[in-house]
Amino acid sequence: MGKQYQYALKEKGSTGRGLAIQHKLADKLVLSKVRAFYKQRIDSRSEELANYERVKAFTLLPEPFTQETGELTPTQKIKRKVVRDKYAAQIEAMYPKD
Repeated sequence: MGKQYQYALKEKGSTGRGLAIQHKLADKLVLSKVRAFYKQRIDSRSEELANYERVKAFTLLPEPFTQETGELTPTQKIKRKVVRDKYAAQIEAMYPKD
């Protein structure tokens, strides 16, 4: 994609690296307190990374990645191209419009 910084998509209910969303309604994902919580968690886990390695923007997704929706392989690996294509608008929105 040639973007200049790291991004992250975080799905609801995921427990990757100790992060999880306990809220049930997708509407709560946009609340500033929820975003602030995840920003703090991401930042604290990125402290020892070089600036270019750090996540600069993230989007919380309302549903987890699953095999049924095509984002995961049978061995639970993320299908990056599928995720990149399916969430292209959300990924693009994380980058500033120059």
